[in-house]
Formats: sequence, C-alpha cells, structure tokens
Amino acid sequence: MSSTQPVKSISIKEISTKEKIFNVAVKLFSEKGYMEVSMREIADIAGITVAGIYNHYDSKEDILYSLYDFYSNHWKEMCPDINYLLALAEIEPPNNLYLRFIFHFDPALQDTMDRIARIAVRKIGVDTRSEALIKEHIASTKIIVPVLKRLV
Repeated sequence: MSSTQPVKSISIKEISTKEKIFNVAVKLFSEKGYMEVSMREIADIAGITVAGIYNHYDSKEDILYSLYDFYSNHWKEMCPDINYLLALAEIEPPNNLYLRFIFHFDPALQDTMDRIARIAVRKIGVDTRSEALIKEHIASTKIIVPVLKRLV
C-alpha cells in the first residue's frame, strides 16, 4: 500500500496592479520616451483600464515621480557613506578610494535602475525633478566633489 502525499502548491507572489503599472511605465518610458507614452498604452499593456491606473496614480507625471522615488530610495541604501569616504581619503591611496565609489544594485534591480536613470537623463532641460535626480544620485557630485577636495 503506497501512501500518496498531496502535491504542495508553489506559492507565486501575485504582482499587484500598482506594480504592473510601475513595471510597464519603466519599460515604456525608457524605450519610447516619457512624452511618447500614453496612459491608454500603459493600461493596455498592464491589462487594466485607464481608470484602473487612476486608482493608484494621480497622473502620468505621478507615475514618473514614483519611479524617481524608487530610484532615490534604493540609491540611498547602496551609496557609500560620505563621512566614511572622507575618513578613508586621509589614509587610502586614490585608486583604492575610487573603488569604494563603485557600487551596483542588486542584479534583480539593476535593469530597472538603469532604465529609470535613462528616463531621467532624457528629461534633462525639460523637468527639474529629473535634473535633480541626475545631480543628486547619478552624477553623485555630493560625494565625489568633497572626497576629491579632501584628496587634494
């Protein structure tokens, strides 16, 4: 007599509607450009109605800025601490210190982060929040300039 075990179901996390909208927007904005993407196109690809988008975001601009907030939050987690780098600048040779500036996002996030950066770069000169994201996070001038001054 053989005993049979019930097959365990695999738990697959359902992606929320808001995450679907976010993911579709990242892909479309980075590939086509923010201005070339409509809310209708986002809704169609996400498999929801346009009204469904407005349950989660107030506007297309609100979606864009949620991408920037996502980038900023993850960047802050990964970015080296400025005080640590300034202290290292006193004792480390410049080439070793430079290696501390290099960081990568989790591989699961890297593509999304690269796409968001691409979106922001394309909007330089058009949107002040995009410019601020580039200046603060992507160009990292808040870190690089003080460390270089300390090295000098």
